[in-house]
Amino acid sequence: MSRRIPLVVLGSVVLAFGGFATVAGLVLAVVFGSGNVLASGPRPLTTPTRALVSPMTEFDGVSNAPSVLGQVRIDVEATARGVDRGVFVGVATAADADRYLAGADVDHATDVEILPFRLTTRHQAGTAVVPAPGTQTFWVARAEADSGTARLSWPVRDGDYRIVFMNADGSPAVDVYARFALVVPSALKISLIVLAVGLGTALLGGIMLTLGLLSPSTGPRSSSDAPRPPSIGPWPASAGPQPPSAGASAVVPTPAQGSRTAPSTRSGVQ
Repeated sequence: MSRRIPLVVLGSVVLAFGGFATVAGLVLAVVFGSGNVLASGPRPLTTPTRALVSPMTEFDGVSNAPSVLGQVRIDVEATARGVDRGVFVGVATAADADRYLAGADVDHATDVEILPFRLTTRHQAGTAVVPAPGTQTFWVARAEADSGTARLSWPVRDGDYRIVFMNADGSPAVDVYARFALVVPSALKISLIVLAVGLGTALLGGIMLTLGLLSPSTGPRSSSDAPRPPSIGPWPASAGPQPPSAGASAVVPTPAQGSRTAPSTRSGVQ
């Protein structure tokens, strides 16, 4: 097998991996920017119920991330849009949030689309009256504002959590502008490292691919490419009679048919 084939295949694989890493690094750098923040714009969140509950992905292994990513955190802002009754936003474990809102009229967010923004919810019917959220002690992070914007910042921890939007007095008809931000302190540094590794890998793959395409083939040669024995040219006239060519039989001259030999003369007395 020609040695160029492994170089071409391996170079193509390395080049593809380098290209993927380069694109990933660029995307991370653009998405998080120099501020290391992935943020959404203000989005309207409205429900006629007492609370709008937004589930978060269950976090696992985040507690060990600060050594690599820095302290990852989630920032949430909520600004009342309608009647100024105060706004509340809090983060709680799934178990505590479900226990607090059990039996109440609540909307649970099940799907969020960014472009265009659309919130899909699942309605939990109920008639229970819940106490004001600010009087509860189970919140792992909370913010409340009688007017204006309530802002909270929560360092992400392992577990299953919920973000809860409510009126400050626990009354129904929640209507707020909400903004979410994921802060990863080392995002820019990680994106630059990924970008550098991707560019270096892509360069290496390109060199290997070029060498494979330009290297001479070492496969078996066809019979037409095999060297031919040197041909025997005409002998020089001074070299005497030419030897018979290979494969030719020597011809011995014989007397011509019908010819007679001359009679020999004998000496002596008859």
